[in-house]
Amino acid sequence: CRSHFCDAHSTSHRKSRSTHSHTLVKLEDDWQPDQRTGSDEGEDDVSAPVGQNCPLHQSHKITTYCEECHEIMCHHCLSTSDHSQHKKHLVSIAQAAEMKRKTVEDLQSGLLSDDGILTQSLSKVTTAIKSLHDRAESVSDHVTEFFNRAVDDLRKREKEVLDDLDKLRLAKLLPLE
Repeated sequence: CRSHFCDAHSTSHRKSRSTHSHTLVKLEDDWQPDQRTGSDEGEDDVSAPVGQNCPLHQSHKITTYCEECHEIMCHHCLSTSDHSQHKKHLVSIAQAAEMKRKTVEDLQSGLLSDDGILTQSLSKVTTAIKSLHDRAESVSDHVTEFFNRAVDDLRKREKEVLDDLDKLRLAKLLPLE
């Protein structure tokens, strides 16, 4: 059977007088893309346009969507399955398509908003990285300048100490000569 049923509905499908002769296979054993939804998601089966024939009952048009089971169906499917117990979850295929379209539009809108936020955040991060590099380079320059001055001061002091030592040596040697 080309219908997709949960465990509870497959049991009633087997017991139904009109469908008990159908052979049911596991979805993963028989699944091929585009059989019903055009995708491999396994739910939200509203891709069939209004007026398309039911995959199970080719002489009937798809008219209804069960929000509980995420199934599309014709009136015959509805009358011969447990979907009738989901009356509050049954909507026309056009209503289901419109709800899904609205959901997609809302998601797109959210993505566009998120894209703007991400672009701003990326710009801020890029600016912060450049600022960090600039500050690191400035600090590096200051450190180098500080140590160069310290080395110059130490060399100057070294020369002073050596000069003082040389003067002291000469002063001590002069009386001895």
